[in-house]
Amino acid sequence: MPLDETADRFMPSDGTGSAGLPATQREVIDGEERLTFQYVRRIGSGLTYIPEVNATLDELTWEAVAASSVIEILNANWERLCVHAILSNPTRRFGRLRVEME
Repeated sequence: MPLDETADRFMPSDGTGSAGLPATQREVIDGEERLTFQYVRRIGSGLTYIPEVNATLDELTWEAVAASSVIEILNANWERLCVHAILSNPTRRFGRLRVEME
């Protein structure tokens, strides 16, 4: 399949579309540094999405973030989530989105 036909499906989510790879970025919200996770997910897919943070990239020390999610319904099949995790150590943090089957 030519790249121009599939590129939009694989670009990071920008907060406005209904497709794309998960996006992670550092932000300052209400004076606190946060790591923001943004991703789209299929409603009722049987998948669980778990935003996690780590300071070292050591496989054994990833921890799930305790944060509230903002959910935006895109249509009957898709929703967009935005999770703002407060950074306990803002000098060095990595983020990943782990996906599991329920």
